[in-house]
Amino acid sequence: FDPAIRGKARWVSPRLLRFEPEEQLIPGTEYKGTLIGKIALGEQKNVNDFLFSFKVAEQEILSLQGDFAAQSDARNTLVYKGTLQFAQTVDPEQLRRDIRFIGPTGRMQLTLETDDIETRIRFQSESLTRTSKGKNFKLTLPAKYTALRKHWEKALFLPVF
Repeated sequence: FDPAIRGKARWVSPRLLRFEPEEQLIPGTEYKGTLIGKIALGEQKNVNDFLFSFKVAEQEILSLQGDFAAQSDARNTLVYKGTLQFAQTVDPEQLRRDIRFIGPTGRMQLTLETDDIETRIRFQSESLTRTSKGKNFKLTLPAKYTALRKHWEKALFLPVF
């Protein structure tokens, strides 16, 4: 491979060869490879080398799922609980520094935790108070989390009680 990729190849079936890299491939990187026919299929076969290339998927926010959830310990107190799904694994500590949850009074705290699925992060906001007036919030991430390298923003609205 160019650039080089360490890993192992194994035949899954007579027609399917699977290569498993030792480390995660770099998002957005294009790789070129050569499958040497005589090594893969044997010297006695009349085969050519097979040239191929592929590009690793860019990092992308695939989905946001979440909603405001009532807190049982206080009247009209809620939190926003959500899950972000990414195309590639993210560094939770870096995400913690990058993510912004912004409310009417400015930036608010988020608690993040990893999920069983490496590309998914769960989060919860600090406590919010529902009033007789609706409130706008937004969740933002910098451009490095999107394939088009554009700032990501999701508007959230907490309706009146």
